[in-house]
Amino acid sequence: QPPEPPHLPPLPPMQPPLTPPPSAPPEPSPPPLPPAQPGTSSTITVTSGQFPSEISWTLACTDGTSVSGDAPYSGTATVVAGSECTLTLRDSYGDGWTNAYWSGFGQQYTLASGSEGSYTFTLPLLLPPPSQPPSQPPEPPHLPPLPPMQPPLTPPPSAPPEPSPPPLPPAQPGTSSTITVTSGQFPSEISWTLACTDGTSVSGDAPYSGTATVVAGSECTLTLRDSYGDGWTNAYWSGFGQQYTLASGSEGSYTFTLPLLLPPPSQPP
Repeated sequence: QPPEPPHLPPLPPMQPPLTPPPSAPPEPSPPPLPPAQPGTSSTITVTSGQFPSEISWTLACTDGTSVSGDAPYSGTATVVAGSECTLTLRDSYGDGWTNAYWSGFGQQYTLASGSEGSYTFTLPLLLPPPSQPPSQPPEPPHLPPLPPMQPPLTPPPSAPPEPSPPPLPPAQPGTSSTITVTSGQFPSEISWTLACTDGTSVSGDAPYSGTATVVAGSECTLTLRDSYGDGWTNAYWSGFGQQYTLASGSEGSYTFTLPLLLPPPSQPP
């Protein structure tokens, strides 16, 4: 006969799965460290007072700075901002700093009496300037809606063109003439001046003979003078087809215009 199987104990009943214990909440993050502080510099002065030889002092700060001196004193010290400083004042005689003062880092102290006294002060922290938020781009302006399209306007009828100005007269050439003045009975009394609008000016006495050139179309004024005041006795001015005399008196004027010289008409081809 085959052997009987061994009698195994029955399996224990199934256990429900174990629920893990609730996890502890995360620890809060440590606060951010303050920014590294720069050094604060200050001038330290100690006045003499009445008995400077009795005075001594020491400044000791938590950043490791230590300064000592006597009186009078003037110097510079640099201490990290936020440090705590202890100032010890001493007087060897024991009657205090009589009218002597320690000044520095915005503080002022004296030893009112006794041989030693201490003061503690803290340098303020230098906070960085607050960061500026990034600038937002400006909002576009709210433009009013465009008006509806208008039908194209019919342009008003154009005005008739202005008539062209008349053509300029051709440039005039110069007209030359011989000017003569006769002597008459008293030539030493005679003088004269010819002035024209083209800028020509000629003067003379008597007797006279010369040539002058004046632009055609110019207006000329001839002034005759007699120093004695009895006129040009039998003396005459001649030129540009004109002849004048001073009948009486000391001065007289005459005006005449030189004629324009028109170009010859163009010949047909």
